[in-house]
Parts: sequence; structure tokens; C-alpha cells
Amino acid sequence: LGCSGETVVLDLAPTDTVKNIKAKLLERAGDRDAGTKSVVHLFDEDCNLLTDDGAPAIHIPDPVSAVLTRKARIVQLEPEVPGENMYLAAGVLGQDGCIYFAPYEAGRVLC
Repeated sequence: LGCSGETVVLDLAPTDTVKNIKAKLLERAGDRDAGTKSVVHLFDEDCNLLTDDGAPAIHIPDPVSAVLTRKARIVQLEPEVPGENMYLAAGVLGQDGCIYFAPYEAGRVLC
């Protein structure tokens, strides 16, 4: 679960559904930051997305792959940078956890 690709074994009851399995995986992953929202997607062996949250566990293929995504809340800390074409490249995550954007027509790096 997460980036590690670890195997997670869950004890499931016949009455468990895809929705229950997702909730158990989210609980196992644990959201540590109140500003994030995690989402779990389940896939069968053929990489088909399991979309029926009400499907009973007994009808879910084994094994199942889970992909956990976390959506973070982004907060603008300073006023908007004026101008156009200031920063055109994608950002880079620094070791300090900040995202840095190289300037295009700006006078400094945006972080």
C-alpha cells in the first residue's frame, strides 16, 4: 500500500463490499495530515477498475491491486505573481518538501 508496493492481507466477510475494502485500506494507510484526502482504486488482474462499490467481496477476483492516491490541499501563501509567462515549466519537489518552479520571464525562482 502506498509507494512501497507492499502486500496487504485483509480479513473479509462475505458481506463486505468493494466500498468496505476501500475503507479498510484507507484505515490501514492512515491519513496523517488533515489537509489531505486519500482515495483508493481497486483493479483486477487484467487491470480493470472495480467500479461497483456495492459488489460483494465474494464476487471480487483474487488477487486485487490497490492504488492509493492522496489529494493535498494547496494554500497560496503570498499574493499572486503578476505578469504572463512567468513560470512555464513543471515544478520540482525539493528535499525540504517545497515545490520549486524555474523562472521563464520572472526574476526569481518561485517556491
